[in-house]
Amino acid sequence: MYKHIVKAFVPLPNAEFVAENICARVRIYCRSISATGTERHLDFGDARVNMKPNVKGLFLRVKAKDLVTFYGIRTLLQGHLFATTTIPGGSVQWYSATPPSGAGPSHAGDRRNSSNGK
Repeated sequence: MYKHIVKAFVPLPNAEFVAENICARVRIYCRSISATGTERHLDFGDARVNMKPNVKGLFLRVKAKDLVTFYGIRTLLQGHLFATTTIPGGSVQWYSATPPSGAGPSHAGDRRNSSNGK
């Protein structure tokens, strides 16, 4: 069970290239990297990342069991994003992807901003 889950969308014209580049750079930290179509799945043991590029940009989802791993993976991704491309607006906006307690399967928590990632 992952306690810490966030998602982000980064508008990029070359999202497929950026996703491939990030996978190549973080490969040494991952247990495994797999793909389903264009979506990449990065397994860090106590954390997972899903990256899904499309023509408008790159969707990211980070899930981790503990807070230190969570922020470590997020920082790793952001660092490689900024090293690979220019981010419109200069920061990555991360949003909670976990529903509030007792909300059931709803995604009501998706609209809450957890931090700006900078």
